[in-house]
Amino acid sequence: MDGSDTTTTAACRAFGETLARRSGLPVAYVDERLTSNAAYDELRDERRSGARARRIRPEDIDANAARLILLTWMGTP
Repeated sequence: MDGSDTTTTAACRAFGETLARRSGLPVAYVDERLTSNAAYDELRDERRSGARARRIRPEDIDANAARLILLTWMGTP
């Protein structure tokens, strides 16, 4: 959590470079280590408030985490 590289950083950067080269588009890197936790917390709060009736599934957490990453990239709170 100190901003240093993780065990997957090099592989992620290599994939990003390949993607950028093949697509001709810039690639933005986002530190997403805490997004799954934040996504789960949001879904749990929705469930507790009654705004969400269905139980929380792993794919719900992944989808919500992807939404949070996109919002971060867009600069939207």
